Amino acid sequence: MGGAEKIRRVSSSKKKGKRSQTKHEKLRHRKKMVMKNRAAEEEEPEKKIRLELMNLDKEKIWGEFESVEMNRILSGETKPKILITTCQPVVARELIAVFPNSEHLDTSTKPDVHEMIEFAKDKGFTALIVTDTGRHAKSCRQAVICIMSLVNGAAAYFEFKDFLPRNFVPYVVDPPSSLDPFINTTGFTSPLDVGTERLIRSLFPLVPSPSDPMVTSTNERCTVSFVNFPKDDAIHFINNIFYCSRGTDGKLSSVHTSQECGPQFSLKLLALEKITPRD
Repeated sequence: MGGAEKIRRVSSSKKKGKRSQTKHEKLRHRKKMVMKNRAAEEEEPEKKIRLELMNLDKEKIWGEFESVEMNRILSGETKPKILITTCQPVVARELIAVFPNSEHLDTSTKPDVHEMIEFAKDKGFTALIVTDTGRHAKSCRQAVICIMSLVNGAAAYFEFKDFLPRNFVPYVVDPPSSLDPFINTTGFTSPLDVGTERLIRSLFPLVPSPSDPMVTSTNERCTVSFVNFPKDDAIHFINNIFYCSRGTDGKLSSVHTSQECGPQFSLKLLALEKITPRD
């Protein structure tokens, strides 16, 4: 009788051990699933808008946006005026240094987009740049930036990454405050890229080609470059000042040296939508 009782106790303890082990395994599995679902939820918004962008007809993606007013900016008939909103002072300071004729409106909280659009239009701005350093971004080095054209209704969302302020760029110099930069765009070949290029160019006043005579009263040439790398799915920004000599015809000729003005950053197009009025 005592032996049978001992066997039952051993058997019972084994079952309890198995049940306890099963409970621990279930808890570990449940934690893994919670963490996996949480990670998926964080990535879902970006994946979703990336898929929306990829599924669009890239031949016609920019076709719905009115081009007449945009053409006036690109031809130099209208001078662009940019409103930048962000809660990150360092980002605002650097973007103002990039875009001529731009102003910063501090937003300590997430702004109401429709209110911002109405305000910007009333003040005569042609574009609105909204940076979101909290929604998808882990730091201001990687954020989401929305460039809205108030003349054709396009709102393009970019991943704003690899951000490096000017004070971290080696041997940086300040750009000439009296000169609007000449904008150079390279690598924009597909219909999708060409529309993106036009949007970027609409943020800068038209500056004659540096090869034109007497472009500036000095021998300095300030150039901002947006270089598109389709394979990397990234647009790299470069801001340089070139020191040149002049020929007998008054044209800027050979470049003696160049220095970077900064900042540094890259853009990655995430989504494109049309600005809709408030209901």
